[in-house]
Amino acid sequence: MRTRKARWTLFAIAGVSDRAVAFVIDAAIFWVVWMGGVIWLVESGELGTAPRPWAPRALVWAVVVLVGWLAYDALSIAAWGGTAGRRVMGIEVRDVGGGLPGRRAAAIRSCVRAAVAVALAVRPSLLAGPERRGPHDRVAGTVVVSSAELEPAGDDPGGRSDAAAPADATETAIRAGAPDAAMAGWLRAIAQQTGSRLDVAAPSWRRSDDPDDIRDRAFCLLLAALAPRHPDHRDVLVAVIDAHAALDDLGQGRLRHLTALVADHGRARDWLRLPESARLAVLLDTTTRLRAGVGQATDPHRR
Repeated sequence: MRTRKARWTLFAIAGVSDRAVAFVIDAAIFWVVWMGGVIWLVESGELGTAPRPWAPRALVWAVVVLVGWLAYDALSIAAWGGTAGRRVMGIEVRDVGGGLPGRRAAAIRSCVRAAVAVALAVRPSLLAGPERRGPHDRVAGTVVVSSAELEPAGDDPGGRSDAAAPADATETAIRAGAPDAAMAGWLRAIAQQTGSRLDVAAPSWRRSDDPDDIRDRAFCLLLAALAPRHPDHRDVLVAVIDAHAALDDLGQGRLRHLTALVADHGRARDWLRLPESARLAVLLDTTTRLRAGVGQATDPHRR
């Protein structure tokens, strides 16, 4: 059962591919309905001896199916937040306040989406932007989000919860570089795990003058160590590294600089301002996952 009001963040925004697949699933359902009607019209001779797809009855049936699809889309959104296709893909439509859209807003959205469907197929860039709101979403005041990423709001205000939330340098970099919620969750797990690794590698790091800076730099260094092991995620790792404020003093070529530090633990200790006794191999170990403190940082593409 769908929660009536929820909070969402930019990481809950549904991907364009998920929305497209959901659309195709719903379209397939009504294509079967339309084809069933056309076959009946042909078999009953309603379209003439030589069946004519443009015959008045065929056109009327096409309009009936289209209106039925729009009504199904609007009523499903208003009642549950999504259609069968959206349920399969784990996404749903919400108003920007986190609630289920009203029938009027849902109807407007469905009609406008039908009008711009071809434009959206030709120009997916219409869904560009952090919230990926197309013309139909902007007109209806809606947003398409991942159901699994919604947090029930109860009696509290719903809607986007990260618009004004303060974020540290690592969280800001993750928001800037992560393309989806799964990847963001993986990066956050790595960020949380960095502190646990530092606790083992150099227990005194928390008593330093600036432990937050050490943790942020160590996180970036760990991402550089992970890049060769996860080539499919390299672009995301580089984007997060390039967006991280803790590395502003490095200028261009941040990954190249960090990769050199990964290969030279002595320089890495100096850069992190850790004692010579610090075990960098523990911090930068990409073959095992520490369980201390936080959960394992599991690859988001591994099921």
